Amino acid sequence: MATLDIGLISGRHPMPVSYYLWDNPVVEMDFNKMERHALEFIQKLAWDDHEPDNLRLFVTGYTPALTSFLNMWARYGYMLGVKLTLMHWDNEVEEYVPQEWGL
Repeated sequence: MATLDIGLISGRHPMPVSYYLWDNPVVEMDFNKMERHALEFIQKLAWDDHEPDNLRLFVTGYTPALTSFLNMWARYGYMLGVKLTLMHWDNEVEEYVPQEWGL
């Protein structure tokens, strides 16, 4: 099973990823724009010949970006058959812990 690890936003926290959904910190509150951007990522994933079985999204603290992605995933991403896992930083154990996302 292939797993794709991506970070939500670059430049906020160290993450064990080489790809970010947003390359620059998002500082605007334009939800439609963020949702369009998230949908573009999902569409690219759908057309990728190497579509993963699992997508691990390393989450940062910018809630509007996360909810924009999850809105689009709930509408379109689930159709890919790709398992989505949100990875959250746990300060107590100093590592990322998984939270499976499913509707």
